[in-house]
Amino acid sequence: QLDQLFVVRLDSGKQYPALYKSSIEMTPQQAVIESQLNILRAEIETGEFKPFQPGLYPLLLKANITWARCMSQVRIYYANRFGSFSISILEQQSLALSELYEKLRNQLNQLKNLYLAEYDSIEGAGAVEIMIDALDKWHTAFLGVKKINESDRWREDGYLLRTSIIPSMNNIKKGFDKLDDLMRKSELMASQAEEETNKYLLAIIVMIIALFLLFIFTIFLSLEFMVFRPI
Repeated sequence: QLDQLFVVRLDSGKQYPALYKSSIEMTPQQAVIESQLNILRAEIETGEFKPFQPGLYPLLLKANITWARCMSQVRIYYANRFGSFSISILEQQSLALSELYEKLRNQLNQLKNLYLAEYDSIEGAGAVEIMIDALDKWHTAFLGVKKINESDRWREDGYLLRTSIIPSMNNIKKGFDKLDDLMRKSELMASQAEEETNKYLLAIIVMIIALFLLFIFTIFLSLEFMVFRPI
């Protein structure tokens, strides 16, 4: 179990599974969204495309700002995950991010409708469609990240410590405690046996001394009746 813990702690992806999921599922979608936003902005700012719809470019900038706020909210979410043990804070941050997601999706839908009314944009509605798809995948991946981050396995090493290593250490300690109890009981039994043996030996010595005295007394009586009185 300790070997497994070392393997987990030497690999940040295994130690923080939510970060790993974020890097392989969210990051690619972020790159897609940012590249498409840059393409659409550059198309207008370089003069390649002059929209007829007056609200198109301001809406594109608003969508760009909303996306930047989404990124900031994700960073705040991770900061709270690593800096706080309160799930309620994480729930508030994830709710704020979901609201930004809904706002950005509405803006992209409006952009799509505006681009569909334009004929000169080369990228246009197709780029917005790509962004909407990437945004949905990004948010779905975030929900998976959120589920991991708000579970007891957001740190795999901590989960291993709580569920495997510490219980095993406690079991080992209990085993040593039982051995210690057995040794104390054995020592007590040996002490009692030694005490009983000492009592038994003392009784034998007393009996030997009593027999010896009885033997001496018998000799004296024998001498008294068989020797001294006849003399």
